[in-house]
Amino acid sequence: MFTKISTWFSNKKESDSAAGGKDVVVYAPLDGRLISLEEVPDPAFAQKMLGDGMAIEPISKKVLAPFAGKVVAAFPTQHAIGLRSAAGLECLIHVGIDTVTLNGRGFRLLIEEGQIVKQGQPLIELDLDVLRSSGKALSTPVIITNSDCWQIKQRSEEQNVVAGNAILFIAQPVE
Repeated sequence: MFTKISTWFSNKKESDSAAGGKDVVVYAPLDGRLISLEEVPDPAFAQKMLGDGMAIEPISKKVLAPFAGKVVAAFPTQHAIGLRSAAGLECLIHVGIDTVTLNGRGFRLLIEEGQIVKQGQPLIELDLDVLRSSGKALSTPVIITNSDCWQIKQRSEEQNVVAGNAILFIAQPVE
């Protein structure tokens, strides 16, 4: 599954590298408690196999776009979204751990692949009751999937974040 994720993001058609060397501010896509990737109960995320980032233990029902960009992956199971900024930063928002097995139950996509979104625009609506009753961990990683081109310059030190307002991290082009 993880090799397929990288192929969704790495078409390299629109932006092979960072445009103009500009940093990208990545805002929190959910309200909740901020945790490090190492705290996520899944080795693929905790060991940063898919890329660096941060995660949120969500308490809100809508996943918001963490920056303006294009939806480059809208998973059929509705549990994850891939975005690409105009500068070329690619991020994956993966709601929960092993939530792919829910086959969309508890999720409602509000956007389509290929759509241009604004920072703060709702992407996915969550039914937290359904998701919690599934027994799945709701840790939501937000990771840079093209870490060969981008790196985290600064991470939030906040414990709790508000979607669309709190900065999760600032990404910069790799030199």
